[in-house]
Formats: sequence, structure tokens, C-alpha cells
Amino acid sequence: MLLSELPHELILEVYRWLYDGESNTQLTNHKRIRHSWVLNILSTCMVSQSWYTAGSEYLSMRCCASPSLSLATLLFTVESSSTATHHPTWSQVLLESRRNNLHFHTYPRQLVLNLAPILNPPSSHSSQLAKQQKHDLTCWEPSWETERLSKSIQVLLTTCPNLKSVEILYDSRYSPRTALVGNHQHHRSSRALDNLASAISAALTKRHHPFLSHLIFTAREPIQRCPCCAGRGWDQSLRPLLQQLPMTTLELDHVLPSRSVLECLAQTQRIHTLVIRGNILTQASRLARYGSTVSTPPRIPLELLSQLHTLEIYLHSNNDRPDDNDDDKDLDLLAMFRQTYDIIHPIPSLQRLTLHGRDKYNITLQGPPSTISNEVWRKLELLAERHHLHSFVLENIPGFRSPIVQSKLQHVFMGAKMVNVVYNT
Repeated sequence: MLLSELPHELILEVYRWLYDGESNTQLTNHKRIRHSWVLNILSTCMVSQSWYTAGSEYLSMRCCASPSLSLATLLFTVESSSTATHHPTWSQVLLESRRNNLHFHTYPRQLVLNLAPILNPPSSHSSQLAKQQKHDLTCWEPSWETERLSKSIQVLLTTCPNLKSVEILYDSRYSPRTALVGNHQHHRSSRALDNLASAISAALTKRHHPFLSHLIFTAREPIQRCPCCAGRGWDQSLRPLLQQLPMTTLELDHVLPSRSVLECLAQTQRIHTLVIRGNILTQASRLARYGSTVSTPPRIPLELLSQLHTLEIYLHSNNDRPDDNDDDKDLDLLAMFRQTYDIIHPIPSLQRLTLHGRDKYNITLQGPPSTISNEVWRKLELLAERHHLHSFVLENIPGFRSPIVQSKLQHVFMGAKMVNVVYNT
């Protein structure tokens, strides 16, 4: 019997047997497990109409059991791939979705660019080198990976009509592995990125993406390198690629790019919104206070800061695990507002400022209102005096739930059109 001829109940039982092993908690909390899980299910949905029907029903049942597992959430992020293996890829699955007039390819909103295949030479233990019996890393050609990666990106850009953001992964292993093989390898990697930039430009020209406006720099292994050093020695090679992206929002998630990269973004004169996450607040504040001298220009160019009119600060990272910082449930308001002031001080035209706290901060729901120290109020007054903000929003920031405190906050920012305090708990 052919697979396409199996009865619906049996196909549904196959899905349960194969994919019930991952709990909803695992799928909610672990991005990699979630992506692999849904990608494998979608690839089987392309077998035939009967498998598509059963697979869609299985996904619906799992999504109904957990509101955080909607199809829109499961397919929000897709990742380009250069791996030539038997495993399904997003580009293959979503291209089949469009060809068969399905709906899966309409869900992705974020494209992840993993440049590791280009910037990391394979180890001498890789199967490709073993087959060729070549143990010299200089035999590796990034053009091999670039061609596959470029094709994957082109397919995703031309297949998914609702992509809005591009996430570029910074990896702590790029610089050491590139340095290991010397300048010749570095130049080859740079040429590979140039070719990748041309491929992206061609894809964007072929299929206009009017809402592709959000650029994210992030790191999957943030513990291995501090945010300031994540791009040391290699990220200037991204410049040709960045020049092709029509971005208006820049998001830094545990990555502070080199000045060369930020200068490139400033030259586009399109960035008007900056989003910073996690401990980037501390790093950017320190550099703003101590990182600029006559001989050492500021890490974030003034040309870029002068274009900004919106700043959003998240005190958590998108890559935080549920158990990360489990004991960090109290927020130092004075340090947070001091660091915020250090960052916004050189931004001349800031209009909107939003600070997002963690859901797990100690936020009093009942009882006497929290006391905001005079030092904190003074720092808030400096914020208000420095900028004539149109909007000032605090989300999940402890200490501001009391109507009396909120009234005083309104008075401090009396020139703003909107002053709002929001709690999600």
C-alpha cells in the first residue's frame, strides 16, 4: 500500500506516535526543538492530500492544547539553510506550500540568516573533507556554502510574502576560526558575503517587500563572548550585505556590532528606531559614558543617533531561557534609569521612549505602594528635561502601579502627549 493510500485514522496515529514525544512546554520554551518539530511535520504534509489533511488536524489539536502554540507562532521564524542533507529545509517546505496553494508560506514574519557555513571553515573531521581525504583547512571554499545559502535565501524571500524582519546571527566562533586560517581565508569569506549580498539584492528586486524593515543582530551563544566583542575581527564583512537591506528598525539582542557596521547603517539614512535587549543596556551605557575620546570615537556613531526618534529598551533577551536569571526578580531602578539616560543623552531628536521589564519582576499587586527614591525621581526629571518626548511608556517596571506614583510621573513628563504605565500580570 502506498503512503498516500493509508486511511486517515492511521495517518493521524502515525503523527501521534512520531511527534507526541515533545511536550507543549518543550515546544514553548525551546526554539530549536520547536522549529525542528514543526518543520518535520510540515514536510510530511507535502506527501499527499491525505497526509496534509491529517497533519493539519494534528497541528490543530496540539495548538488547541496550548494557546502559545498557534500556527502563526510556530511559523513566525524561518531559517535559511546551506546544508545539503536529507533533512527537510524551510525553503523546500514553504516552496512546496506555495506551489500547492497551501497557506503555510504566508505565516513567516522573520528570516534568520545563519552565516556559520560561510564564516566557519569546517573541521578536519567533517565528512566532506574525510571523503576527499583533505585535512588542510585551506581547501575549504566558502563559495560552496554561499551558493546553497544564497539559493535558500532567495527562495524564502520570493516565497514568503509577509516577511518583516531579518535576524543575523553573531557566533562567538567566527573570529577564532577565521583567524586560524589566515588572511587568505578571511578574504575568501568576504567575497562569499559579497556574493550573498548580490543574491539578496536580486531577490528583493524580483519580489518587493515593502514591510521588510526590521534588522536584528543576535547571538545564540552569548555566554561565550561579551556583546562588545561578538563581532570582533569579522563583522565588517557584513557591510555589502547590510547595504542591500531596506531596514528602518535596528534591534541589538546581546550583540553590539562594530563601529564599522553601525557606520554603514548610518550611511543608509533609513534607521529611525533602535531596540536594545538584555545586558546591551549596561554595555551601551558604559560605552556612552567612557568610550568616547578625541582619539576614540563613540561606538555608536553620532550620525546614527541623530537619525533616531524611537528607542525601546527590553530588560530581557529573546534568547533567554525560562530558568535564566531565576533569582533576578528585583530591579535596580536607579541603575536602569541612569543607564537609560546615558544612552539617550546624545540622541538629539528622540520622541518615543519605552522600557519593557521582565514579567517575573516583583510587582506588587496589592498592599501599600512601593517607594520610589528621590534619586530615581531626579533621574526621571533629567530624562524629561533632556528630551521633549511625545511618548514615555513603562511596561512591567516595578514600583509604578500606585495611582499616586503614576500621577507624579505624569507631572514629571507633563510635556509628553502620552505617559503610560502597563502591567501584564
